[in-house]
Amino acid sequence: EVVHERLMVEKFAKVPARDIRGLRGPFLFTGGDAGFRMLHSHFDYDCTLIHKRDGPDDAPVFPYTLDYGFRKPCMVHKCPNDTYPGLWTVPLNYLFGKGDDKYNPCSMADACLPELETSQDFFEYLRFNFESFYNTNRAPFPVFLQETWLQDEERKKGYFRFVDWLLEKEDLYLVTVSEVIDFMRDPKPKESYAQRHCTKE
Repeated sequence: EVVHERLMVEKFAKVPARDIRGLRGPFLFTGGDAGFRMLHSHFDYDCTLIHKRDGPDDAPVFPYTLDYGFRKPCMVHKCPNDTYPGLWTVPLNYLFGKGDDKYNPCSMADACLPELETSQDFFEYLRFNFESFYNTNRAPFPVFLQETWLQDEERKKGYFRFVDWLLEKEDLYLVTVSEVIDFMRDPKPKESYAQRHCTKE
């Protein structure tokens, strides 16, 4: 089914199938080893496995290969048990929403509680979580969410304000998941890193 969906995206959205190099399982279900065998045969990475953090000061996990299997607590069953040499996992590291007296963990940016109402709230939430990555080990910071969540005008404003804030920084890049994997395979110093640019055909 997933392989055929990739072909449908190529046909109807004009995205070359070769450019669709990974996926996230629906509802964060991986299908266990059966799902990972399919991924291993057809894709470069998975972006489904949740990686628990105890709090914002707990360092997030970098993307890694499943050469030695998945060795973290399984947050959404079934998780893979076998090894998948060369297949990358891009972790869904916990993010944190600030409750009244504690931090509430979530696996995706649109899932944290309490729900945010203003653009300022959403901007501060994204900035807080980005800084928790940046100030610990600088693992890649993803903003994984569903597009429909940004149909709310306040959230969209907060999101674009966050992107503008990131673009002011000279020591980071906004990249795709595939670019992260390519960099992890062949890291380069900042001075020689060439960021890809979007092209229109």
